[in-house]
Amino acid sequence: MFSTQYSHYRGSYSKSLDYPITTPDGTEIYAGGKYGEPNTWRWSKDKFQWGLENSFILFKKTNNQWKVYLKQYQYVDNKGLLTTRKLPYRALTKFLNGTGSQELYNIMGNNNAFSFPKSVELVSYVINISNGDNSTILDFFGGSGTTAHATIELNKKDEGKRKYLLVELGSHFDTVIIPRLKKISFSDKWKDGKAQENGKGVSQFFKYFSLEQYEETLQKSRYIDTTNVLPDSGIYQEYLFLKDLKLADGVVNIDESQEKITVDLTALHPDIDIAETLSQLTGKFIKQITAETVVFADGTSMNFKNLDYRVIKPLIWW
Repeated sequence: MFSTQYSHYRGSYSKSLDYPITTPDGTEIYAGGKYGEPNTWRWSKDKFQWGLENSFILFKKTNNQWKVYLKQYQYVDNKGLLTTRKLPYRALTKFLNGTGSQELYNIMGNNNAFSFPKSVELVSYVINISNGDNSTILDFFGGSGTTAHATIELNKKDEGKRKYLLVELGSHFDTVIIPRLKKISFSDKWKDGKAQENGKGVSQFFKYFSLEQYEETLQKSRYIDTTNVLPDSGIYQEYLFLKDLKLADGVVNIDESQEKITVDLTALHPDIDIAETLSQLTGKFIKQITAETVVFADGTSMNFKNLDYRVIKPLIWW
């Protein structure tokens, strides 16, 4: 036996299928939340009453809202008659496609944000049966960000330390995934894209990267020709022929009198995250960031104002 949601949208509206249903606590509900087009119940009022009396109807309360479900049995049809099923069930679990769409709509307030998103409950179920509470969850097709959402919710429930890693190629990474993570970190209750009262937030830190293919890197490379004659030897020999424009405008400063080379990455890009750049370049995790220094987990540190060019060289010289 499994259940499907009892309400649904009908192409042609019928008043006979638009009636109030009384829930276990006496509350009356309509298929569309209120009387009127376009939503109706699946069955007539008389058949619903028959289904209620013969264990075909199930009530569930989620987020203080009652929902009605229709039970389907393997050997009995919805008239209570014995039957032999010729086609397999469409689903053998309690998870419904529509749940994910409704969740995402409540958060984003946009029905067109992403098509057919998975539900948080389904992904949470999969994570729970396959990973511990200290695992890293990888989703190579990030989609609408349900995996990250489910991981956050599971950590809240059991105080786990799961981490999530999403990979996504589509533009909805910026329009759906990132906004979704920000919103569910702010509050766990949303409706029509707006945060609701009594919602609870959660402390959350995530970072993301844009990856380039090797061909893209080559396409973005810009050099200028120089007519200088190559010297017989010298540390600058390979850069006289083709001059890298990134090294201009104060990025690399050479003081020959002091035999000193200084590097200023902020001249390369005004919004560069130097601490994160150094972390990625050295392969070390960040422990602490101060105004001028980044301290790594292994106890070593680097000063932003006095960068060692030998460490920076692989990043800015190809």
